[in-house]
This record gives sequence, C-alpha cells and structure tokens, in this order.
Amino acid sequence: MAGNSAEVEDLDAEELALKADQLRNGLGFLPCSQQFWDKEYAGTTGKELFDWYQNYDGLKEILARELCADDALLCIGSGNSEVSERLYDDVKMPTDITNVDFSKASVQAMRERNIGRELMTWHHMDVKELDEQVCPDETFDIVFDKGCLDCMTAGEGSARNVDLVLHQVQRVLKPGGKYIMVTFGNPDTRNPYLDNPGYQWVDKDVVTLRKPVLHEETPRRGPDVDQTHYVYILTKDGGATGDGAK
Repeated sequence: MAGNSAEVEDLDAEELALKADQLRNGLGFLPCSQQFWDKEYAGTTGKELFDWYQNYDGLKEILARELCADDALLCIGSGNSEVSERLYDDVKMPTDITNVDFSKASVQAMRERNIGRELMTWHHMDVKELDEQVCPDETFDIVFDKGCLDCMTAGEGSARNVDLVLHQVQRVLKPGGKYIMVTFGNPDTRNPYLDNPGYQWVDKDVVTLRKPVLHEETPRRGPDVDQTHYVYILTKDGGATGDGAK
C-alpha cells in the first residue's frame, strides 16, 4: 500500500477560522464543505477525539464480525475519530488502515497523533476524487464510512456528490469487498442512493443501533424523534466496477 502523501502544509488557524465563520454566517451548517470542517478542527492537537453517532465500543461487535485480521481498510471522512486507532490496536482487527479526510486540520492533527502506528496512514483527500496512487482500483477489503456520505447529502449538488462518493467506493473495493456505512438515515432516505442500478451490490444488510446518550434520564426531544442509528453493510459484486458516476 502506498505510503503517506506529501506532508500537509502548516495551517493558519486564524485564517481558517475567519473563512469558516464567513461560510457559516452566509450559508449556515454546511457539512459538505471543507472550510466548515477546517473550522471545526482548527486548533486541535490530536489529543481531542470526537466520534459522531457511535464510538468504537458501539460498533466493535459489528466490525469484529465483518473484518478479518489481514483486511485492508479505507476509512473515508476519518475526522478525529477514535475508531481507526482502536481498530489498529486491537490484535483481532486489521492493521493496514488508510484514512482520508478533506480537512487539512484533522489530517495534520491525526497524523501527528498516530506517528507510532506505522501501518496506518493519513491523507488529505476529497473522497469524491480519491487519489488513484493512494487508493488504486480494487485495493481495499473494507471501506468504512461513519457520517461521510451523510455530509454529502447536504448542500447544493447533493445527489451528484453522493453518486461520486459511491462510485469511488465501488472503484477501490475488491470484488466481494464490503462498504460499511454508519448513518442517521433510515432505509427510506438512504436506499434511493444505494439502490442505484449502476452499483451492483449483491447483498445489503441493515443493522440498527440505539443512539447513545450521556445520561439515561436525558430527554430525547419527543416520541417522534428517531432513536436509531443505522449501519448499512453492502457487498460488492465479484464482477462489478460501479458506473453510477461518470
């Protein structure tokens, strides 16, 4: 597997914060934007970890069932999650883990944090246009996504952005490889994307997980609020290359 790409340049945190504030003030919450996430991660040192939706403990049983010890794993939209490093440190899990994120701030912080984990790499990259040297065709046994595709469903051009991401996922997966996606989106909202006939999945399983709360007595904002996270496990056809986005 390819080593680290060129070092991410030093960041001007004040400049990033200013640009992100301008974006927020003009457009509000826009998680499909690189500037938005650079704002979120500006000033982090790698000591601060944060997991959207579910942490490693919430996902460990599913991941242990789906992964083998020698699998090559690609984590898209890796952010500053604990999942990759805890997978790496778990002797029953894969040690060949490639992480990509389009936030320079998060990549820089997490690369420095994990400098001792030699087989785990971090790359500044847009998941809609994965670098073919770092992510060649049919390289990975698993593509893991926790909230990345959800971010692409926001903002202008969301349908096209989702299609580009899924095209890249199918391109880099080995035949028979699996795409594991953690999302807040129920099947009514995610199946229209995933069931595109251009993506020839041969199997799709959906596992539900209860949303974690800090305290059991914490109110969940009414009975109509979905209390569930969804884990979609999709298996790539042995002969599919994925032609949904051209």
